[in-house]
Amino acid sequence: VESWQNAQEARYVRLTLPNRATARPVPEIELVDMRGRRPGNPLADELVTALRKTIDAGEQAIVLYNRRGYAPVVECSGCGATYSCPSCGVGSLVYHQRQGRLRCHYCGFRREYEKDCPACNTPLNVMGYGTERVAEALSQVFPDTTITRMDADTTQGRGAHQRILEEFRAGRSQILVGTQLVAKGHDFPGVTLSAVVGVDHVLLMPDFRSAERTYGLVTQLAGRAGRGNRPGRVILQTRHPDHFVFSHVGPDTPLDAFYEAEAKQRKLLSHPPFA
Repeated sequence: VESWQNAQEARYVRLTLPNRATARPVPEIELVDMRGRRPGNPLADELVTALRKTIDAGEQAIVLYNRRGYAPVVECSGCGATYSCPSCGVGSLVYHQRQGRLRCHYCGFRREYEKDCPACNTPLNVMGYGTERVAEALSQVFPDTTITRMDADTTQGRGAHQRILEEFRAGRSQILVGTQLVAKGHDFPGVTLSAVVGVDHVLLMPDFRSAERTYGLVTQLAGRAGRGNRPGRVILQTRHPDHFVFSHVGPDTPLDAFYEAEAKQRKLLSHPPFA
């Protein structure tokens, strides 16, 4: 939005790409209202059905959840203790099941995970979701399907990033799960379904740019579907389907519409680029 405002005021030169690189149009975005759904399951029935149709047709899907790890919160149900980072104190330690560790995504601190609370010996609860847990849920629903995960944890080794993309491009994997890394300009003709499992934790961040980041993330991911000979489909799960940002995503809404709505709100609240 700041850059857009600079272009409006002739500080920047605005260059527009009005046409998609591929012949097919950007698919419509289907909102799935997650309110009232049973807790503990990150996958809506509508998404499971769409994924099954995609896999049965020999096509591929990209599933985005912009939070890595297995679960962002670990809590003791007995004494209520939680794991906050003792090094930087910024946030909670995130549980990484595969590594068996708790990690701080801010400063990098890590410690071994214990199933029982060290204070009162009560079994610990893991709460919330990360890409690791979403991939696990998909594997339980589609046990015979090859699922690849792409996030900062799986791309640490040399060449890992390219190897994951090449495996998916070659069709050896049917579902690619990951953080915003999976939305960044990839061109996979076999992908006909893009899905955002959860975007609310981005939308509800205490940051005046949260709506803009949500808009950008959803718009980027929508562009990954239907780039080949077959039309694409985009599914977005949210508990806030009435939020104004979702009325401005999709191919039929001009980019100016989101900017105007967001800029109006920022001006009223004295947020950048107006302050």
